[in-house]
Amino acid sequence: LFCGRRPNCLPPARTFPLACKATMAARSSAPVSSTVAVTFPSETFPTSCSRATSFFGRFGDIARIDMTLASTAGRVLVTFFDMRAADQVLREMKGSAESFPPSSHDFTSIKIAASAFAQLPTAFTGFQQFGEISGVSIAGEEMIVEFYDMRAAQQATMVVPGCRARRVAEAVAASQGHLRHDDENERAAGK
Repeated sequence: LFCGRRPNCLPPARTFPLACKATMAARSSAPVSSTVAVTFPSETFPTSCSRATSFFGRFGDIARIDMTLASTAGRVLVTFFDMRAADQVLREMKGSAESFPPSSHDFTSIKIAASAFAQLPTAFTGFQQFGEISGVSIAGEEMIVEFYDMRAAQQATMVVPGCRARRVAEAVAASQGHLRHDDENERAAGK
């Protein structure tokens, strides 16, 4: 079974606890997933997609619910639009929830070449107009903007000329490259 709500537009900003924001800020540069896998005991398992949506909806807006592992593993995969909602599930359902790799088409980061950024019209007020930003970095000749909510990243790619999705696989490769580079520096320094 598969269900989810289709986004029409960005909702009003959602307030998340400070502990959640601190946890997100403390994460490494590795990509964060908005998907969680939750294992339920058979007596509390949500038996329908609508029950699962009702249960998980209290954490935030749901992008997808996948119940294909329900009969074999008693698991529900839930993808939230905002990664802070997934983080909240992990904290509140400790022991029965775990982070799950994001789908290959999910992205919360965008990239734009410095040359394209320099050519944006003066009316462009910044990427914060699309949603709350979790981080900004430079990778070579590109600026990387990370949003908490995948809808903000999607909207930015549709509106800003030269802006492209930074896919999860690309982010993983980049973070592993940084890790390899750090390891090489430590070996060279004799650590």
